[in-house]
Amino acid sequence: MKEPTVELLTLAVREMDEHDSRLQFRRHLAWFQTMLGRTTTIVQEDKQKIKEILEMQYQGYDLFREDPVIGGMILEGKVEGRAKGRVEGIQDSILDIVSDRFSPQVVAQVQQAIAPSQNIEKLRTFHRQLFGISDEHEVLALLTENFPLPGEIKGLQEAILDIVSDRFSPPLVAQVQQAIAPCQDVQLLRTFHRQLVRLSDEQEVSTLLTECFLTS
Repeated sequence: MKEPTVELLTLAVREMDEHDSRLQFRRHLAWFQTMLGRTTTIVQEDKQKIKEILEMQYQGYDLFREDPVIGGMILEGKVEGRAKGRVEGIQDSILDIVSDRFSPQVVAQVQQAIAPSQNIEKLRTFHRQLFGISDEHEVLALLTENFPLPGEIKGLQEAILDIVSDRFSPPLVAQVQQAIAPCQDVQLLRTFHRQLVRLSDEQEVSTLLTECFLTS
């Protein structure tokens, strides 16, 4: 329609209500509101008027919740929104602490590292640990431990396997590979790598492997 009016559109909704089944009407009303939000042929003031009429006459959102499909989408959206808000809140709090105590360079590194993270437990752990730190090197070490750079874990795993492959038997290589493959702890991999370079005996490597990974 070239010039849809408030009266014409509310009439269309009333006719849907009269002729559709309740399930059909819920679905049609949902699509109607979606299209209303996207259209550019209706001014914002008229959109608001139509929305108020729908909410008043049809109790729109309550009506949608009766539908298992639409209601589930609404609920899922709310849960995701709350989770996203909690993540952003903790990230902001972390940056506030770091900004008050450390240099802009450290703040920038922290911000870059935590921005992609959606792991709220890891963010909370990092947040708690920050309170006891006053040294910038400690902050960066903690940051690396909790939020390793993309590819860093894989790089350490490959470096470990290179050393083991050059020095030891294939069965030990397979044992090491199996143990380190699921590990996502960059500090643990670094510790194992540093100690590994000093070893020349397979039994010592097996013992170290058990201490670091198989008993962790």
